[in-house]
Amino acid sequence: MAGMAYALTKRDALQEIMRAVNDERVPILDDADLRHADLRKTDLSGGSMRKADLSDADLRGAYICGAFLHGANLSGVNLSGANLSKAVMIGVSLIGANLLGANLQNTDLRETDLCGVKLNGANLKRAYLIGASLIGVDLHRANLSGADLRGANLSNADLSHADLSHANLSEAILSTANLSHANLSEARLCGATVKKADLSKANLTKANLSLANLSGVNLAEAYLYQTNLHGSNLLEAIFSSANCSG
Repeated sequence: MAGMAYALTKRDALQEIMRAVNDERVPILDDADLRHADLRKTDLSGGSMRKADLSDADLRGAYICGAFLHGANLSGVNLSGANLSKAVMIGVSLIGANLLGANLQNTDLRETDLCGVKLNGANLKRAYLIGASLIGVDLHRANLSGADLRGANLSNADLSHADLSHANLSEAILSTANLSHANLSEARLCGATVKKADLSKANLTKANLSLANLSGVNLAEAYLYQTNLHGSNLLEAIFSSANCSG
């Protein structure tokens, strides 16, 4: 933003990155101006970038494992193919960011707004997404196995062919989401709102959907072996050719 004062100018921030590489230490880039910076394949692992402005930066293939990005501005950033595993990204702005094929395994994204972010094919295995906003997000073929999505809003999201096995989606909102062919085996959806979602051909083996709102949901040809539907709302749900056998 014009006129905004940063603790580190872009020149100082880039010099700090170079010094950190030479000294074999993590970079300290808190409140730094890195707007539009070219940081492709740069190693920022373990670095501190709290409240840094990385808007519209190019971080394709960058290594940001275990970095601290609390409150950072990542709007419009290109993180395709970047490794953000175990990074702490609580409260970051990711408006219009590209995370196509990024590694977000074990990344902390609690309460983060991910609307409009490209996440198809991303690795979000065991990621912390409690209370995150993922409305309408493209998560086609994303790996969300073991992810913590309690209370997350995934309404109208594309989760087709996504791996959500062992994920915790308790109290999550999945209304009108596309979950066709998704793997939800042993996932927890207790009390989740899944109204009018497409779960056709989804694998719900041993999934727990107790007390979930499944009204109008499409479960055609879904795998429902040992699926817990106790107390769930199944009004107008479609079960044509659903498979309940092992």
